[in-house]
Amino acid sequence: NTDLNALLQRAIKNNDYRLATRYYYLLLLKKLSDKKEIDYHKDKTNSEYLFEIQNKQLRNQFSEVSYIYSYVWYGEFPLDNAKFKAVERKYKSILKV
Repeated sequence: NTDLNALLQRAIKNNDYRLATRYYYLLLLKKLSDKKEIDYHKDKTNSEYLFEIQNKQLRNQFSEVSYIYSYVWYGEFPLDNAKFKAVERKYKSILKV
């Protein structure tokens, strides 16, 4: 029930691009769950979600943004505005599906 869009906008406004990337990923999981592409569970891994996605193009896109999310969030990769804009484009593209 958390308003992920509001949290995302706040993170972007605060230039917290790592956190914004996390919120984009959570929004994606929510959308895929709503569309019945995945069965969301907080303890599942990105790989488990990947295997659930039947559409090959969507699976490939999910794989790419999952890699980015893991690299940025768990690898604590710093993002400046330009790098975040590239990441944001990828998330916005897959969220349109």
